[in-house]
Amino acid sequence: MAAPTAGACTPLTHVYIDIGFARIQRYLARTAKLRGRRAASDHLARATDSAAVAAGLPGRLAGWAEVNPEAGRADGVISLRLTAHDPGERDRRIQQVTDAVLDGLREQFPGAELEAVWGTGETYLAARVADMVPRQVHGEARIDLPAPAEFPLAQPCRLCHTDPAAVRRPVPGERKLQAICPDCAHRLEHDRQARAGERKGDTGASAESRLRAAIGCAEAPDTLTELARFSLHNSEEEPDVDMPGEQPRVDGPAGRRAGPRGAGGDGRGEGGRETRGGSADAGGSRATQLATVYLDGNAVGAFFRALASAASSAPRADELRGAKETISVKLADATVHALEWATLQAMDDTGGDGPLLVVPHVVGGDDVLVTLPADRAWTFTLTYLDTFRTLLEEATTPVLGLLPEPPPGHEHPTAPTASAGIVFAHSTYPMNLVVELAEERLARAKRATSGAACSVDFVDVTADGPQGTDDPALALTAPASALNTPRTVQDKPPMALDARARTALTALARAPRSHRRELAAAVRAHGPLIAARTVGARVGHQHLADALGVFVPTGLPELSPASATGAPALAGSGLQPQPITLSHALRIARWWPTS
Repeated sequence: MAAPTAGACTPLTHVYIDIGFARIQRYLARTAKLRGRRAASDHLARATDSAAVAAGLPGRLAGWAEVNPEAGRADGVISLRLTAHDPGERDRRIQQVTDAVLDGLREQFPGAELEAVWGTGETYLAARVADMVPRQVHGEARIDLPAPAEFPLAQPCRLCHTDPAAVRRPVPGERKLQAICPDCAHRLEHDRQARAGERKGDTGASAESRLRAAIGCAEAPDTLTELARFSLHNSEEEPDVDMPGEQPRVDGPAGRRAGPRGAGGDGRGEGGRETRGGSADAGGSRATQLATVYLDGNAVGAFFRALASAASSAPRADELRGAKETISVKLADATVHALEWATLQAMDDTGGDGPLLVVPHVVGGDDVLVTLPADRAWTFTLTYLDTFRTLLEEATTPVLGLLPEPPPGHEHPTAPTASAGIVFAHSTYPMNLVVELAEERLARAKRATSGAACSVDFVDVTADGPQGTDDPALALTAPASALNTPRTVQDKPPMALDARARTALTALARAPRSHRRELAAAVRAHGPLIAARTVGARVGHQHLADALGVFVPTGLPELSPASATGAPALAGSGLQPQPITLSHALRIARWWPTS
């Protein structure tokens, strides 16, 4: 680790060390099986328990570091604070503590990419902003990479196909021993230990275990295929996308599929066998689609920088200093509470006594990555974004009022929000590719608003391919600065998914799939105006026609189908575009809940 340039520590200065996983989502997703990711998530959560790591330092380092009380819990990050020491020994202690922690993590996670960074400051937030983040930006953080493959022609691991196989181990579901890499071998071993612990009453330490305990539901399905079957759809109509290799199953002479309570089923699966929480076949065997949602905070760094750089002479500086010591914990708490409430809303039809249907892979700081049945994704995502925004407003509004006025030309910081990237895909689609797509969609969503407001972008791999469409990301809310200073009521930026738009999407989702397909083809051929005026009126009912009006530009004189030969351009036409286009609405409606 590079030698520090700062001077000796003052009595008010602390030394903070953060050690954790780089690209944690991709690391967890390297195993195709849900069971492997679940084991890795639990193992990672236990190994990065800061209090346990501080207490478990080798004898010669005992007492040198303690858990950082100013950092909220984040899976994959160990946050420590050096205890009182001679300033002259600071560098040596940082080096030795970091070495010991990294050595322990490397032994347990051979395939992970690890990172360590340290900094000094009166508070953790001040150290992060002024010292630790700049080190990361300038490449001064310590990176610990996995060992390179010594023999490139070695057989690849049969589980992750990432590293060379080094050992042969029994793998659940396989009759023969499988050649696997050391990292997958550790996952299998921890999976066996975790299952043995569960039989003895240990509920686990992963984000999934914590979420399940918080909302009081049963265990999640064991595989992604089983998870996908807990679909909300329970009609005889085929789903909106083609499911290759799947055939509908009919239960009983009436041809009714088994479904959860309130969905027309009796809660029994094939052969009258009762399943957890209603039925794993609630959507029939055609329910094979999953959604992976990647959520991350917006403008969190800007808020922290404004708080950390507030002048010490500012009014009520003592309150600001106290806020710096607690804001990281409040941010982590908001993430956890938003996840719990969004999960409950997404599982509302189960009555709370079914299995966990939102499987979190990692929950760290303001980052969340989850997988759930496709037609529950919009409920989960929108609830999470709204709840996270509300909780952060409550936590940060008092702090924002303490900040001094910014210099001329600069905006006053606002409460952080969050954005989301969603990937809809078949349950067998490689998870590592799903995570990469989710990262891309999240970045695209953030760019849509420059991180100034809630936003979401999504791709439906089965229907549109991994590249998706040209539809822009959705800005769900307008930036706070725009909402606070409208010239007139009419100038106030519209909300993309307000109550009117959600009602229209529900009507669109209830329309037959053939109607939506014909509309989509007309939109591609002639544009939204002609599609809505002609095809919509021809194939749709009145409620569908009303719904289409929400998603087409306003201000157009009435057109008759006979005179409609093309869609007029918006520029110079006096038309006002809607926040969501008809093309976008048709794509959203594929997995929009119908009730």
